[in-house]
Amino acid sequence: MVETTDSRKFFTQEKNYPQLIEFANTFNAQISVVEAVAPQVLDMIPLATAISDSTYKVNTEFHVIETKIKRRQNQKNIKIHKVTNKQQMIRDFILEQFDSGKPVSIFGIAEHFKNYDFGLACYRNHLLQTRKELKANGKIIIKVDIGCYRMK
Repeated sequence: MVETTDSRKFFTQEKNYPQLIEFANTFNAQISVVEAVAPQVLDMIPLATAISDSTYKVNTEFHVIETKIKRRQNQKNIKIHKVTNKQQMIRDFILEQFDSGKPVSIFGIAEHFKNYDFGLACYRNHLLQTRKELKANGKIIIKVDIGCYRMK
């Protein structure tokens, strides 16, 4: 049985397990071996169709014998943590640039972190927040050019 994150259940044969491993890992599905009372057993093609049909619902009684692949918990928190680490690296870079007396520009930040695939608005926001923090700590930030600042 395959159980998706929205608690939909799909019954298929155990021989399909090798093909379902990648699906379970990609879409955080749970795969279990179950005993069911008159289940609607789907082969691979009807299973794929049923999974993509959001209205598909089965009300079959079953008993879990073994859980092959468990659903990962807190997947959302892991993604948020990764983004937070990237944000902190951007802020640290901006602070280092200001502390060294170098001018800091949105385009310079975007070029330095081009692998992060963030938009210019994101880098502008980090620069703005960092400038506000520095000003609150008594630092003087001067505008050198459009979108470019330096600490005095």
